Amino acid sequence: MAATLNLGNGDWGTKENSLLGYNSENDNFKPLPFDVTRATSSSRVNKLGLIENVTNNIAAIDYQGNINGALLTQPQSTNLITYPVSFGNSYWTKSGASIEGDASTAGSELVTNGDFATDSDWVKQGTITISGGAANFVSEASGNALFQAGVNLVEGKTYVITYTITSITEGAIAIRYPNFTTSRTQAGTYTEYQVATSAGWVGFRAVGTTTGSVDNVSVKEVQGFTSPSADYPTSAFKLVEGSGNVSHFIYSENITVTLGTVYSSFVFAKKGENNRIQLTYGSSAFNDSYANFDLNLGTVLLTNNSTATIEPLANGYYKCSIIATCTKSGNNQLVPSLINSDTATRLASYTGDGTSGVYIFGAQLEQLSYPTSLIYNGVEGSTVTRVGDQVSQSGLSNIINSVEGTLFVETSFLSTGVTDGNGISISDGTNDNILKYYTYSGLLYMDFKVGGVLQASIYTSAYSIDVSNKIAASFKSNEFKLYINGVQVGSTDVSVNVPSGNTLDTLYFRGNPTSSSSNLLSKVKDIRVFTTALSDAELTTLTTI
Repeated sequence: MAATLNLGNGDWGTKENSLLGYNSENDNFKPLPFDVTRATSSSRVNKLGLIENVTNNIAAIDYQGNINGALLTQPQSTNLITYPVSFGNSYWTKSGASIEGDASTAGSELVTNGDFATDSDWVKQGTITISGGAANFVSEASGNALFQAGVNLVEGKTYVITYTITSITEGAIAIRYPNFTTSRTQAGTYTEYQVATSAGWVGFRAVGTTTGSVDNVSVKEVQGFTSPSADYPTSAFKLVEGSGNVSHFIYSENITVTLGTVYSSFVFAKKGENNRIQLTYGSSAFNDSYANFDLNLGTVLLTNNSTATIEPLANGYYKCSIIATCTKSGNNQLVPSLINSDTATRLASYTGDGTSGVYIFGAQLEQLSYPTSLIYNGVEGSTVTRVGDQVSQSGLSNIINSVEGTLFVETSFLSTGVTDGNGISISDGTNDNILKYYTYSGLLYMDFKVGGVLQASIYTSAYSIDVSNKIAASFKSNEFKLYINGVQVGSTDVSVNVPSGNTLDTLYFRGNPTSSSSNLLSKVKDIRVFTTALSDAELTTLTTI
C-alpha cells in the first residue's frame, strides 16, 4: 500500500510558505511543496510539550497529545484578553488574592547604596538622618519619608524588595511602593514581593510618631515562575489566596460580549500548594457558567452551564478550557479563581492561609465554540488577531489517478463546520469534480461528484468528529467504498461514474475549493493518496485504530 503522496505520519518537512509531502514509494520528500498561507504568527505545542510561536506562513505542526505531530489548521480568531500573560498588571484586579513572580530569577540590584551610605541617593522629607549606613527616624512625624532617587520602577513589572528594620521603639515604619504600602512595628528583615501597578520609587515613611532605623535595602526586578512556554520560559505567575474567609480570584478588565454568542476561554495552570482552580466569568452575562479543574489528576471536576476540557502540557501545566454561551450583551470579565473543594460553587468563599496558590500562564477569551492555540506575540496592551491557515497543492495530476484511487485522512476536526465546509478534498479546482470529506452539524460527510453530478454521498453520526479518526474512500468505475476506523460505513457498486484522466489535480484543505470559508479546521496527523482503489482488506488495515 505505497502511497504516491504522504503528508504527515511523523514525516514533516516545513519552511516558509511550504509544507513538503512525502513519497512512501521511494522514501523521500517530494519536490511538490504545499502552499501554506497565514499572514500572522501562530502557536503550537512542540515535541517537548512546550507552547511555541511559529512565524508568518510557517505550518504549525502540533504535538499536543501525540508523538508524531499533527498539522494544526485554525480559523481567524482574536484573543480578547489584552494582557494575556502579565497577570501582575493593573488590567487584572485582585480580590482576596495576590500575584507573585519568582524571586529566584531576580536580576541585578536597582538600588545603589542600599545601606543609605550616600545622602544624595535618597530624597528626604523631614529631619531623617543617615548615620552609619542606616536611615534614622528620630521622633519623626507621620508622613515624613525618604524616597530612593534615580530608580523609577516600571508599571507591570515585578520586584522583590528586602530591607532590615534594625530598631523601632515607637510608631511604625512603612515601606512605600507604587500603589502599595505596608507598615512594620517590629525589628527584623523583611521581603516585599509586588507588581508595580504604576511607575514610581521605593521609599519609607513614618507612621505616627516614629523612632527607628532602616538598613540594607535591596530592590531587584524579577521574572515569573517557570511556564509551559518555549518562548517565554519564566513568564508564569503565582495566584495566591488571601487569609480572609472570602473568594480568592482575579478578573480581567471589561470585555464586550454579545447575546447568543458562544465564547471559549482558557488559562494554563499548574498546582502549587493548592491543586484546584476554577474558571468563570464576571456576571450573569454567562448564566453563572463555571468549571472546576483538578491540577493534580488533570481532570474536570464540575461544570455549570458550560462545557470544559483539560489537556496536559510540559512542566506540570494543564490547559484548562471552558465554553459557554453569552446570555446577556454588555461588558464581562474572565475570572480565574482559587477553590478548596471539588464541588465548589461559583466564586465560593473559604478561609485562606495567605500563602497557598497555583501557577498561571496565558489567558485567552475568543469568540469561538472551541478553544484554539494561544494567541500571543509577546506584545500586550491591545487585542491580537491570528488569521486563518490555508493549505493546498496543485499540479498533482501525475500523483492523483482520476479514474481510480483512494484518499486516506487521519484527523480530528476542531469544528462542526458549515455546509460544504471544514473539509479536505481532491478536485479539479471546482466543486463539480471532487472527492471530499467535511463536517456539518456534528456529522461527518463524504461526497463524490463527477461533472457536477453526485455519484455517492455518505454521512454518519456514529463517530465523534473532535477525536482522531482514520477515514478512507476508494473509487473506481461503478464502485465506491467508505471506511472509518476499520469499519465499512457505506458503499455502492452501481452507477458510479469517474472523471476522465488527469481531471483531479489538486489537494485542498477545504471542503469547497472555491470558498475560503470552508477551510479545514483540524489537526491532521496523516493524509495519503493512492493511485488504486484499495481492496477491502487493505482499507480495513489502513483505517484500523
